Amino acid sequence: MNFIYIVPFYSVSLIESPGAFVKPPELYAASLATLFFIKGGRIKKKPIIFACLFFFPFILSLIVNIYNFTPIDAWELNAEKRDVFYEKLTHRTKITETNFTQLLYVVTGLVSFVIVASVDMKQQRENVERAIRRAILMVAAIGFFQVFSYYGGFYEVYLSLFYNSEAVAIGRQVWFVVSGIKRMNSVFGEPSIFGFYLGASLLSLLILRSWRISGMLKSLGVWASLIAGLISTAGTFYYCMIVLYFFYFIRNIKRVFSIPVFIVGGVGAILAVAYVTHNAPGFVDQKLASLAERLQFGVYLPITNFLTNPFVGAAFGSDRPTILFFNFLVSLGGVGIFMIVLAASVIWNKGVGAILIFWIIAGMLVPDIIYLYMWLYLGIMYSIFSGNIQSASGVSKSASG
Repeated sequence: MNFIYIVPFYSVSLIESPGAFVKPPELYAASLATLFFIKGGRIKKKPIIFACLFFFPFILSLIVNIYNFTPIDAWELNAEKRDVFYEKLTHRTKITETNFTQLLYVVTGLVSFVIVASVDMKQQRENVERAIRRAILMVAAIGFFQVFSYYGGFYEVYLSLFYNSEAVAIGRQVWFVVSGIKRMNSVFGEPSIFGFYLGASLLSLLILRSWRISGMLKSLGVWASLIAGLISTAGTFYYCMIVLYFFYFIRNIKRVFSIPVFIVGGVGAILAVAYVTHNAPGFVDQKLASLAERLQFGVYLPITNFLTNPFVGAAFGSDRPTILFFNFLVSLGGVGIFMIVLAASVIWNKGVGAILIFWIIAGMLVPDIIYLYMWLYLGIMYSIFSGNIQSASGVSKSASG
């Protein structure tokens, strides 16, 4: 359970080696696997099958493109690697080191999933829920501390606590201003990742509580995460909350109170949008510009690149579309999409299904699949909801009989 606390911090560069930084995803997966086997754990069959099916198109696309790469124009995040510094496109003509480093992140995520999915958690639902509550409270508290330290004039304290390198800290300052509000990065590289983590964590709590919000609203961690997400100005967090709202409505559509809640929530959302549009036009303009960029680099460009190699794609890491589905499409092609769907069918249950659908819909604005907390939640849901779960009362009756 303690790994639930660790996983949100994976994006921070913790180890500085001569001339390079080592990020901890690989260390996380290695330590998780080591402890699992030391404890005598055994890998389950279906998680392994899922991992093999999921990983196959990544290897296939990489091998094909090593020998026959069709040049594409790709979105380059690193300005220093662009053909023209101020333009966000670069011309890819071959497989690069990035393709192999990105592949390592996929391996790390799959290893983490297989290990967690192989741990028997059927009787640990309350402990898992408690760990997630504390984790989101901790992350929200760090986000608040970041903002308070910035405005309080002691921001160097925050940087020294969470970033051990001056070079790394420079890129993690609360630098972006929207309508006079400093954006929250917390321990993540971008506010969008921060918002997506909170959304995914709240989804996991809803699943564990069988989609009943009673009790959740009594949790300090839940309220802290909602407030932290709200003031983060991360559009991804707002989007995640909308997706969760519709998830909850569809899940409870047979209940009488769901229609009034849906109407009240819809009207409330419209009023909130109207208020923000009227009082913070700069914020709205920034979000509209961001949306336009996401459409350009997340839809139009990937479709163009997909058509150049529609079967096996251009290899993972060649392009990074801003929408998750198109990231798969341009990286792995039609064959890859088919294999991923096949892999998902192997581990599918109601918990896994909710996480995967949320990942596809809400995670479309956070297009990477390297986030370890998503693999962790996926493994937890597989373990808890796979097979038949016998109630404690049933066990007691059987024993007494």
